[in-house]
Amino acid sequence: KISAKEYVGEWKNDKMHGIGTFYHENGDVYHGNFVNGKKSGRGKHHYENGSKYEGEYENGLRCGFGTFYNENGDIHEGYWLDDMKEGPGKYCYLTTKKIYEGEWVNNHPKCGEFRDATPEEYAIFNRPQACICTAAERQTGNIKDEHFPLPQLGLEAPLNILKQSIDNIRDERDKKY
Repeated sequence: KISAKEYVGEWKNDKMHGIGTFYHENGDVYHGNFVNGKKSGRGKHHYENGSKYEGEYENGLRCGFGTFYNENGDIHEGYWLDDMKEGPGKYCYLTTKKIYEGEWVNNHPKCGEFRDATPEEYAIFNRPQACICTAAERQTGNIKDEHFPLPQLGLEAPLNILKQSIDNIRDERDKKY
């Protein structure tokens, strides 16, 4: 951890501009592109708590496609607007082996599907498929399987309902922006 902010990289007109690395006082580190002193374009932000964001920025904020790796192992892969989850995205809940995939509005899941993760999805998220466990659990052999089944629910024409809901959300977003 450093005691002051520090920037190593390209400058233009006395502003961070181009590729560089910014070390925050709290221990966070950002490496990526800057435009006129602000994060812009592709970059990686490593948070002091162990979380990480890799993706697009605009005007200093997460904006565009990106992946957020939470310190607890959860992962969100999707679109961002003004530093919030916005638009289509997928959230992987590591401990429960569940996936929410759908539309996000103002950082909240709005309309989508919550289901068990497939083995292929665990491969995509670089997580073990057989068990999710801590290093201590692996060392002692005391491994808990936190997998729980979702109850079977049904809707008539669920894909039509989901498509209509997503279309409505996107229409509302288009009106705003």
